[in-house]
Amino acid sequence: MDSINIATSATLAFGTILCYAIVIAWIGRISGLFKQLASLQKLAVCVALAPMALSWVYAALLRLAPGNASGFYLSSITAVAALSALCALIACIRRSSALAGPRWRQRHWLEYLPPAFFAAVLIIFVTIMLPANIRLPIITNDPMEYFTVARAIFQHQRLEGVYPVLNDSISRGFYGPWTHPPGYPLIVAWLYLCQGTAAVAGIAKLFNVYAATSLALVVWAFSGGPYRWSSIVAALMVLLVPLFIRETFDMHIDIARLAVWTSIICMVPAWLTNRTTSTSLAFGILVGLSMFIHSLGVLFFGFFAGLVLLLQSGRLISRLGYGTIVATVAVLMLLPDYLVNYANFGYFIGDSVPLWQVKAQELIPFLNEQRGIGTVYEKIINGVLGAVTNPSVFGWTTIAFSIILPAYLIVLALPPTSVRVFLTRLFRPTLINTLILSMGAFLVMLALSTALGSNGLIKNVRYVATMSALAAVASILMADRVIVLLSARTHWRLSSHGYIYAPIAVALSWALLNEVRAQNISRLEAIPIDELQTDNPDTVLQCSIDPSLLLVSKINGALAAAPDRQIKVLAFFPAVSAYYGRYPIVSYLDPRLLPAFVTHDDAEAFAVLKALGITHVLLPSYKMGEIEKTSFASLLKDRTYFEIDRSIGGNQLLVAAGSPRLFPPDPGPLHVSPSNPILFPTSDSIAFLAYNGTDLKCIRSVSAGDFDGEIYLEAKEQIVIVTRQQIEIDVTKRYRLSFEMRVPPGSSPANTFVGLATYDAKGKLQTEEPGTYRYGVLDNANIEPSSEWKHYSGTFAGVGNQAANQFRVGTRTVAPVFLLNYNNSKPSITQFRNVIFEQID
Repeated sequence: MDSINIATSATLAFGTILCYAIVIAWIGRISGLFKQLASLQKLAVCVALAPMALSWVYAALLRLAPGNASGFYLSSITAVAALSALCALIACIRRSSALAGPRWRQRHWLEYLPPAFFAAVLIIFVTIMLPANIRLPIITNDPMEYFTVARAIFQHQRLEGVYPVLNDSISRGFYGPWTHPPGYPLIVAWLYLCQGTAAVAGIAKLFNVYAATSLALVVWAFSGGPYRWSSIVAALMVLLVPLFIRETFDMHIDIARLAVWTSIICMVPAWLTNRTTSTSLAFGILVGLSMFIHSLGVLFFGFFAGLVLLLQSGRLISRLGYGTIVATVAVLMLLPDYLVNYANFGYFIGDSVPLWQVKAQELIPFLNEQRGIGTVYEKIINGVLGAVTNPSVFGWTTIAFSIILPAYLIVLALPPTSVRVFLTRLFRPTLINTLILSMGAFLVMLALSTALGSNGLIKNVRYVATMSALAAVASILMADRVIVLLSARTHWRLSSHGYIYAPIAVALSWALLNEVRAQNISRLEAIPIDELQTDNPDTVLQCSIDPSLLLVSKINGALAAAPDRQIKVLAFFPAVSAYYGRYPIVSYLDPRLLPAFVTHDDAEAFAVLKALGITHVLLPSYKMGEIEKTSFASLLKDRTYFEIDRSIGGNQLLVAAGSPRLFPPDPGPLHVSPSNPILFPTSDSIAFLAYNGTDLKCIRSVSAGDFDGEIYLEAKEQIVIVTRQQIEIDVTKRYRLSFEMRVPPGSSPANTFVGLATYDAKGKLQTEEPGTYRYGVLDNANIEPSSEWKHYSGTFAGVGNQAANQFRVGTRTVAPVFLLNYNNSKPSITQFRNVIFEQID
């Protein structure tokens, strides 16, 4: 997609979403639900929930009128949004604006500094994130699964038989037995609709920037309002959570889930103190929308029941009655999805794959061990208390809450406050109390589920982070309240905003923008291709540094070279194959494979696979319980049934007995002798790779040039280049590596290292000192600019770790390696050619 199409499609897509925000504002206005909310709070809630409102309308259209052309759904959703927003605006103008809060008062110009400052920070944040997200491909597992399903919805324009994905004719055999409501895949499918294609992710990758911004708005709004520096601190603390930054870049669902979750929990006091039939109906609609994105939203019912019982606002029977209306409306909003789940799986919610049920005794302990929650101690420290003990993942919001909460309770209980007064204050229907009780309830929920033997909540760091944004809101509100209470009891005159929070806000904003910028740079450097080509699946795969993507690329290439070739792959990491592959797969979660997993007979397991037409098996580089703790542990190692067809970075493609190989056998290392030196021609860039396995054609900073009829390779940035093929050597012999190199005139001097990478008999890179590589030719050499080519050579002999020109103990193969332009203060260009490796004697 070019930049004009991106801008046009994004304007249509997100403009329509904001129309649904106006509709939500109208619902809140006419029902009276928004009566007690400030203007910014109304805006934040509407912006956060608007995508799910659009998704819900899209789902209704797909159920009522499935299988129509894409234009029908695009025009229908846009028309519903436009007409509803127009009616809402007319009604709001007649009854005063839907987002109208207290009457504006004249403020000192300094009071406008906080909102202006935060608006500037958000603009810079979005400015950094948008170009990065549109350029970065989707390479993480869960987003690839969601985008695969969204693509299927876009292609078929229906939900029945498409979501959940149980039909092997959908998405090349991908199997997704999810009980999540379809809100997130539908919003991605909507973005596909707006850009007119699902061949590339395109503007769909911008949604998480919208979600992160809406989460920041919600936290900012409910932490004290736009004119307080303290509320900016809360929002920045949330945006600085390392997990959330990664989520936004990687296009995970949870940043959007937390935006709607945080907004709906913060809405509870507004409903509780203004309970009527109309507000309950409206709140039920908003709760239903918040739960439409993910099945974890069902936790709200437990939180809501506790808050209705404990927060003292009127008679209990009244709270229970109106609370029942809220819950009933929310369930009705999701009822079609619950019924589909029950028809498909026999239960309403809770993903449960037959393999996981049958082999639970073996798989759960293995998974717990892999995720660091194997022992009771690890379950408590890394699981239940993970949000406190692991700031490198969860940030500092929950830690801040844990520190400020005792101080708040102590100040609240200071004499002459009685126990009764203290409890009365603690159970008033305020936002602070709502958040304190919610945080406590979540901690109890984590502890109880873990104590009962379930790892459902603690196995996933994204689930543990559910309360992180609410913790930030609660921390700031409690800190403000502590300052106010202490000021009232003492002669101190402390401000709850300004002098205390402004420096913190400035420091946090600087940290946030630097962190986002740094991640932006590092991620884009890992994708060394032109920005508007990154959505091309072929380019993404060929130029990726991820071995699993590279292996899928090789499979696609082999099939393209032999179009009549038919294969079916049992995929143990199916998301990559489903999203990027061009071949049919059988997911390891497919229930048809269950007999193969539970049998103890390899022949019987192999027969199950052959009956399904499986010709190959795709294995990840990491350990999986579904392999290690089932019959596949022995089956896949038995060369009677499988042998390796291709391997990249520990990821393997196995070919089944009786099926033809997809790739020719590995030719093995090159052989060198005194009479057979090896020339690596720089006229053929295929002879070289970047150190991470990326083809040089994918590296922007590397290109080929011609000097007097001889081709050379040129590097304009720091890079490590190695030869594609290794060379078999005998450590008792002597060898020479030689080449020609120059730094052209006009360039800065280049810091250069050249030598050998050494590998053991299993092909594993050896890294014993001195250095990762043995730089026996050039070691930290500063090459000055010159128009002349200079010849360099170095001799390697002997075994040991004393010198850079020695082989390591156990070295079986080597590969010439070039570290160019290392840590140069000014841009440098290095050119080399005529790389020769030879045996001297």
